[in-house]
Amino acid sequence: MSTSTRPVGKSRALVTRELSPPLRPVAETLHGDAQRRSGEILAAAEARGHARLDEARAEAARTLDEARAEAEATADRAAAVLMADAHRQALALVLGARREVYEEVRRRALAALRDRAGTGEAEALASRLAETARARLGDDAAVHPPADGGIGIVAERRGRRVDLSTKVLVDLHMSSLGEVLRAVWE
Repeated sequence: MSTSTRPVGKSRALVTRELSPPLRPVAETLHGDAQRRSGEILAAAEARGHARLDEARAEAARTLDEARAEAEATADRAAAVLMADAHRQALALVLGARREVYEEVRRRALAALRDRAGTGEAEALASRLAETARARLGDDAAVHPPADGGIGIVAERRGRRVDLSTKVLVDLHMSSLGEVLRAVWE
């Protein structure tokens, strides 16, 4: 019996020629089984390789989808932050403009009242304001002109005080215009 080893790539015909005739059918059967089995193993390996490749592609697609979704969510959050900042800035500008208008109207009202100081109209107003203050504090309330010399009065009685000076009168009037100003601004 020949004990030679078969070199890699040697054909089946060469191997079976080297064997004695009674062993050739066995060798051919074994060789056929080995070829069939190696074909099965190769096919299974290829199938596993394709399956792993398909799994990797599917995982890559899922990862890409997740990354897209996360990027969209991040972009949405960033857009919301930008919109909120823009809204706050716009609101600050609007409120600043309203404050400027309010202060200008207030300044003009103060100037208009100060221009009337010393007139008969101012004296009549001071008289009506003194009546209002005495109605609140009592008939013996001390009534005097405001310290700033403008139109109006300041009244005091037993530690209580009613200030109806020019600034207070204008501020009271401005606060009473709240609804009118809101309607103008909106």
